[in-house]
Amino acid sequence: GVFKVDDIKRRDLTREERQIVADYDNATLINDRVLQKVYQRFADKKAVIIYVADHGEEVYDGNIKMFGRNHSAQPSPQIMHAEFEVPLEFFVTPLLKKDSPQLIATLREAQEKPCSIDDLPHTIIRLAGIDCKYYNPQRDILSPKFKKRPRKVKNLNLTYDDIINQKK
Repeated sequence: GVFKVDDIKRRDLTREERQIVADYDNATLINDRVLQKVYQRFADKKAVIIYVADHGEEVYDGNIKMFGRNHSAQPSPQIMHAEFEVPLEFFVTPLLKKDSPQLIATLREAQEKPCSIDDLPHTIIRLAGIDCKYYNPQRDILSPKFKKRPRKVKNLNLTYDDIINQKK
C-alpha cells in the first residue's frame, strides 16, 4: 500500500487504529484507480459513467472511535451521515461534454438534490433515452419534475433528514 501507519498523523488514535485508517485509505486509492481505468476506457466515446458507493463506513471519523458500521437502532446524526450519505457521481467524457452543454448544466443543477439510490434507475432510463412505462420523472434527479421524498432508514419512524437535522 501507498499509505503506511506513520503517514496517519492522528495523535488521538492508537497505532493499530492508524493502521486501519491507512488500510482504508489504500482501499480507497485502489477504488480510485479502478474508476480511472473505467473512465479511460470510455474517454474516446460519448458516455456518462455513474459511480455510487454501496454504503459508508466509520473509520475513526470525527469524535467517533470506531471502525465499521454502527448497527444501533438509534444512531447519532454523525453516524447516519457517515453510513448513508454516499457518493453518487456522474463522470462525463470530453466528447459528450463538448456536444451536450445542456446535460452538463442539468448535472450541475442536480448536484445538491437529496435523493435515494432507488431513484437512480429513473435517471438512468432518461440518460439512456429509453421510453418505457416504468420511468417516473418525479424520481429522476435530473428532471425538473423531481420531487424529494422521505428517505426512510433502519425501519425507524424518522427519516434520514429528521435524524441528520437533530442537534448533534
